[in-house]
Amino acid sequence: MVARVRGARRFVAGGTDLVVKAKDGKLAPATWIDVAQIRELRGISETRGSVVIGAATPYTEIIESKVVRRVLPALVEACAEIGSVQIRNMGTLGGNLANASPAADGVVPLVAYDAEVVIQRGARKRVIPAVDIATGPGRSCLGQDELITEIRLAKRRRNIAAFLKLGPRASMAIAKVSLALVADLRRGRLSDVRIALGAVAPTVIRATHAEAILEGNILSHDVIARARVAIAESDAIPITDFRSTAAYRRAMCAVLLGRALRVNSDDVGRSGHNPLR
Repeated sequence: MVARVRGARRFVAGGTDLVVKAKDGKLAPATWIDVAQIRELRGISETRGSVVIGAATPYTEIIESKVVRRVLPALVEACAEIGSVQIRNMGTLGGNLANASPAADGVVPLVAYDAEVVIQRGARKRVIPAVDIATGPGRSCLGQDELITEIRLAKRRRNIAAFLKLGPRASMAIAKVSLALVADLRRGRLSDVRIALGAVAPTVIRATHAEAILEGNILSHDVIARARVAIAESDAIPITDFRSTAAYRRAMCAVLLGRALRVNSDDVGRSGHNPLR
């Protein structure tokens, strides 16, 4: 027999964000429904064309997954930056998406990888891009009784992938700015370039101006310099708050992009042509 729940309901898996908000009195009263142990919401599977991650799969399982490490290394890097070991053992990508923080570490690589999110209410499902889940700080497109069930990421040929983050300390810190970059570099030329930024806009965003400069071009010092200017001046739209200033965040977007491109192109260049050497 299943009891019927009346009034507002809130789904919770790890609860690592919700519990803090509840203690601070920032949540409206609601009945909490624990979905952490629902088998259909957990686990990682691989098909010929995609990787599917259950929304209630803890970060630790994602970090340790062989298929995620092979196909989606930037996601592994981001999940490893989230909180402490205890938080990673409980926290989930579904919760990170639903929480809709512009500084959400796990969401930044999902946006860069063009992830799709499956949302379900009863028997009805809809699939939307990860970049469209958040509609503002702490606000999402999720309707009443809708639940994120899985995240789908297409497999693509990419040999550059990185997640970089700046915070007030080396670990267990909310990002002042974060960046995920995925691309394919062949014979010095970039293709399929995707760049996502966190903590520099009301939601996690794509750096489309910087992407356009890099796409199809030979990776040279000049191209990197122009992309850095574009990401700082055209893509990032940060604010000044208690964590950082807008000017610092803009400048660090450019720094992180330069680091991601140079470090990754050096790795690729060990087995092929690298114009930056």
